[in-house]
Amino acid sequence: MLLRMPKEWQKRFVFCSFETAAGMIWDMWDSAAHVYDHELVGRLPANWRRFESMDHGRRNPTAWLYWTVDNDGFLIVEDEYYVEGLIPSQHAVSIKAQREMVAPGIRWQTAIAPPDVFRQGFDGRIVAQEYAEAAGINLTMGNDNVDAGLLRVSEWLQRVPDLEYPEWHPYAGTLGPDLGGAPRVLVSSRCANLRGEIPDYRWKDLSP
Repeated sequence: MLLRMPKEWQKRFVFCSFETAAGMIWDMWDSAAHVYDHELVGRLPANWRRFESMDHGRRNPTAWLYWTVDNDGFLIVEDEYYVEGLIPSQHAVSIKAQREMVAPGIRWQTAIAPPDVFRQGFDGRIVAQEYAEAAGINLTMGNDNVDAGLLRVSEWLQRVPDLEYPEWHPYAGTLGPDLGGAPRVLVSSRCANLRGEIPDYRWKDLSP
């Protein structure tokens, strides 16, 4: 299992080598395999489980992902919110409105957030509280262990050689055009920022 992780991850955590460990973190990312055309697929079924994850930005944009889990357990990033320059209450109102665009009438189950949004800021405000007060969005504290998070995402992105794409996907019932198998997480073409950030996410160079 460990040897199926990204090559740079193996160098750091399996072979304890930092000589060239400054490359892509998720070197298995392949747009042709991981991204599906939203226009071809359309809106996903309303009865599938949905949840959200967020990263509140103070100087950087606030990022919010709308997730869906299909009947076969595939994780799908159906849409994204990526906006800078607003205060938490403004983000909350915009995110709530976008929920109706992504999946009208759906009751979203969980919005996972990093621990820092539950801490009191220098102004005395708590970001999680502002989301709840402004738009009724209740956040759930996630795990901010970076190494564990990187490993989990790597597991999701890794293509499984004998796993066929799900029935709703344009590659349904196949192992993909290159026969490499399906990954466990699939990303909508609407998520332009996420698609751009994944291949740009790189290890910090720790070489001497």
